Amino acid sequence: MATKLSSADESALQRTPLLSYNECGFTAFFSHSHADNEGWNGWVSSFAKELKIGLDSRLRNVKVNEFRISSDQFPPSGRISKIVFGDIRRSFAMFVFVHSNYVQSEWCLKELEAFKDSFGNDGYEERLYIIVMSSNEWKEFLKDARWKALFPFDDQRWVPFFQPVSPDRPLPVYSGAMRPGGSREALIDPGFFEKLVDVREDLITKIKSTLSATRQDRSYPEPCAPGEVSEDVLVFIEQPGDQQTLWTAISIAVVKAWDALVVDSKLPPPVLKLRPTGLPMEDMSSRPRLSNADGVILLWALKTPETLVADIQHLEPDLRSSSQSDVPPGLILFPQDDKTGYEDDLPRKIKGWPVSRFTGEIEAEPLDDVDAMLLDGFLRKVLKRKRAQLEAKANALTAADASA
Repeated sequence: MATKLSSADESALQRTPLLSYNECGFTAFFSHSHADNEGWNGWVSSFAKELKIGLDSRLRNVKVNEFRISSDQFPPSGRISKIVFGDIRRSFAMFVFVHSNYVQSEWCLKELEAFKDSFGNDGYEERLYIIVMSSNEWKEFLKDARWKALFPFDDQRWVPFFQPVSPDRPLPVYSGAMRPGGSREALIDPGFFEKLVDVREDLITKIKSTLSATRQDRSYPEPCAPGEVSEDVLVFIEQPGDQQTLWTAISIAVVKAWDALVVDSKLPPPVLKLRPTGLPMEDMSSRPRLSNADGVILLWALKTPETLVADIQHLEPDLRSSSQSDVPPGLILFPQDDKTGYEDDLPRKIKGWPVSRFTGEIEAEPLDDVDAMLLDGFLRKVLKRKRAQLEAKANALTAADASA
């Protein structure tokens, strides 16, 4: 019978989206049996040490978080299960090390169950690395109904780290005699290193991907209540249909222009957060409150000027809901490679919203100096408006303190 989490543990492990790397407390959680580690002369510890060295050298200018190795460094009090399952949720990835003792471990079974309950199918597809130390034990693993029930896919990827001629033995980490704890006095084994690099580079790609996307489409604050002023700058950028690549390229260009604007600022700049939204005009009631927006960017993709006019007329009442006079600025971005037929006589304003052209879907840039100036002008209006709001908020708090 499969080990199950208690009802209290299940309630504590509500499904959570995959975390960006800078949201994680650990680079990876290592689920393994200590008996497998000790029985093979510190094999898992050596794997962790060599992987960490490679990550430190390859992820330059990134603080590489530590690994959380299961059952290590337990605090002197508290419930072990609650602590461990919380660490699993705070880890960017999970590594499973399969050998004989792992397959038999009820505790390891609970760790994988906690991973599944936390991250679901997305976790198995993106963040789970199965390190197979023994071919035969992996076969036993797959026969065990308790383990098999935890896998949502029949073709889950795994990495063979066993010796071809002795499939029950893991690849040697070091050439020659390996010492406990993985001493680097011995050279790393070429066969082990080749497979480790494959795993390491895949993990690095995923880490970099989330870091580059964080400012564009994650970690933004929910719009605050009406009348409140957020410390962050919240800009909504239209994401038409399934054009994620186009939206991401625009977001990177906006972030770059914002950084250039505030780099010489004498005052601490507010943090720019970009929020993607399809802005469906027929269903605005389900969208975030636009009255909290500090700026709105529409993308002129397959629209006509008449469609843009209609969209703006639909949006402006929501943008004005906080104040008739304090309206957040708007901008229209036109992809130059979009075949709308308006490249030669493109209107540079629609309903008072400037139109700035850009080029490129991977590395978007304003088309020329005029387009760059229009983007810069939009962001300057956003910054000026936000600083005026923050100053008014500070003055109000000072006045309230003085009268208290």
